[in-house]
Amino acid sequence: MRTTENQGWGRIELEKEFERQAEWRRDKAAQYPEDDRNMEAAAMLDELVRSVAECPTDVIDDTGKLFADLPAGEDWAEMLQGVGYHYVPISAEQFCRDFISRQTS
Repeated sequence: MRTTENQGWGRIELEKEFERQAEWRRDKAAQYPEDDRNMEAAAMLDELVRSVAECPTDVIDDTGKLFADLPAGEDWAEMLQGVGYHYVPISAEQFCRDFISRQTS
């Protein structure tokens, strides 16, 4: 991921992150049709995409700034993979705030 300082990471990139993960989950659902969790996770990620428009710009900016640190990027990937399994954020804002909290606590 790119930081806001050097590449302008923002709303569009956040949407793309959720869209890529939703597509990956749909691919897994096709591979494992007996496991409903993948389609449920894809639906949750689609909802996160729809909620990006309502996420405050400062929250998106603060999220993007944290990606200069490799462990933060790894944590982000772990959070994305957990959506629909052991993590159920209700909005992009909650996802970003949870990520920020994990990185700053």
